[in-house]
Order: sequence, then C-alpha cells, then structure tokens
Amino acid sequence: MSLKQRLVPYWLLGPGLLWLVVFFVVPMYFMGELALRSGSLTSGYTFDWAWSNFPDSLSGHTEQIGRSFFYAGTATLLALLIAYPLAYAIAFRAGRFKLLLLFAVIVVAGMSISPTLIAGYGLVERQAPPERRTEGMTWLSSAISVGVATGSPLAGHLIDTYGARWGYLLAAACGSAAVLTGLAGLGRLRRPGGPAAG
Repeated sequence: MSLKQRLVPYWLLGPGLLWLVVFFVVPMYFMGELALRSGSLTSGYTFDWAWSNFPDSLSGHTEQIGRSFFYAGTATLLALLIAYPLAYAIAFRAGRFKLLLLFAVIVVAGMSISPTLIAGYGLVERQAPPERRTEGMTWLSSAISVGVATGSPLAGHLIDTYGARWGYLLAAACGSAAVLTGLAGLGRLRRPGGPAAG
C-alpha cells in the first residue's frame, strides 16, 4: 500500500476533526475560562482561577442532586441490564424479524436518555446562580454533543473492525462508566452544604 493510500483515512477524518476543534474544543476552552472567573454583574467578572465556583454551585442542593443521580442511574442500569443484552441477542439470534425487534428495543433504550437529560438540565437550573445558568446549560449541551461526536466514529471503527457486538460492548462500557462516576460523586453530594431548595 502506497503512502497516498495510507493517508486517505486521515484525509477523510480531517473535516470531522476540524469541525470538532472549531465547534467543540474552542467553545469548551472559552466556557472553561468563563467558569473560572469571579465577580458580579455590577463590578464585572475577571479570570482568577476561581475553582471554588464548582463546589459553591453544589452546596444547598444535595437532595435534588441526589435524586437526579438516582433517576439517571436507574435508567442507565435498566438499559444496561435489559436493553443492551436484548438488542445483542436480537441482532444475532432473532431470525427474519430481527430489524423490527431491534427497532423496538432501541426505542426503549432511547427512552432511558430522556430522564437523564431532564435530570441534567433540572440540576443546572436549580443549582446554578441566575447569572450563570446559561453557561451551565451550555456546558451540559456541549458535553452531550462531544460524547455523541466522539462515540459515533469510535463505535463505527469498532464495528467495522471487530463486528457489531463490539458496538454493544462499547455502549455497555460507557454506561457502566457513567454509573460509576455518579456513584463516586454521591458521597460529596450527600455532605451537608446548606438547606436544600424546595
């Protein structure tokens, strides 16, 4: 295989990578810089590595945050325990109706995304100060978009190289990582940080 042929995949990836840099990496940098500012609407905001903004946004909302993690974690666990194994079995052992059954299972698995999104946006709305609420929503939307943009080519590469089962394994691994991340943060979220909002 010539050098030109070996470079073809990288040229095909180039536009997508450029898109990620322009519309995800650069905005994420500016959001990170904005999140580490301190100040007020009257005096203005200055960048001073204000890491305290993050724990401050969690204090006083442990009850709501805990519920959100519980609902999102429950939906993810149900998808891991039921939908993904069932989709795997249908894909390889369902016979002539596999596409119809696979569609039904993926719809059910997709329904587990809705509580996670609602909980995430609800969390941002409750815990972020009014003047930083839009920034919080943008962080959440960008994180979702980056995850989708990263997971799609990775899953496609695994499926093309190793077979369809690796796509389900990747989904199960990512779901497990999300559950473990939520469980790891529950200890901090349950610490007393002030009265919970009603």
